[in-house]
Amino acid sequence: RSLMDLSLWQTMLLPVILVFLFWRKLEGVSSNMIIMATLLFLNGLILYIPQFLPSSNKDCRSLSRVEGLLMGLGGSLFAIPGLSGMGAALSVASVTGVDRKYGLNMILLMQMGVMAGKVIYDVLDLISTGLDGLSVMTLVIYVLSAAVSFLGAFLAVKILRYLAENKGFASFAYYSWGLALFTFVLSLMA
Repeated sequence: RSLMDLSLWQTMLLPVILVFLFWRKLEGVSSNMIIMATLLFLNGLILYIPQFLPSSNKDCRSLSRVEGLLMGLGGSLFAIPGLSGMGAALSVASVTGVDRKYGLNMILLMQMGVMAGKVIYDVLDLISTGLDGLSVMTLVIYVLSAAVSFLGAFLAVKILRYLAENKGFASFAYYSWGLALFTFVLSLMA
């Protein structure tokens, strides 16, 4: 089974690696508030719709590579500001009939690859600037930020596991819609 998990993880990670090529180009989308509000609303729809579809109990033994690739494509939406790659990948997993708990585990593995890629990308970016802005105090701040981020991520994973087993992820859609409405109102005031 672990070999099947590894194969599925590699299939899911392929689109995410390709998105890293376009990640910096898509960051400019966040400057337009109307586009951001629209993307946040779309993110809410992506999270809300799967609750109306029938669920299944697929795991690595019954998943195809195409389903893994679709989950990876959903996860690659992280590059577009306003869209949740993890939420989209979980929604694709639900639509394809993957057990929520198993889908969450595979997507968390995929996100570990995404985070490792971001760290490598940022380190290369830091090295290319010549390490001019790096001091001992900056390094301490980065280490403390990493520790707090780790604790926050640990708590978030616990909450996601609870939701995967009990309620599902549609509650995040309301958060996304509220944020879309707030962003839209801010864009009207500006």
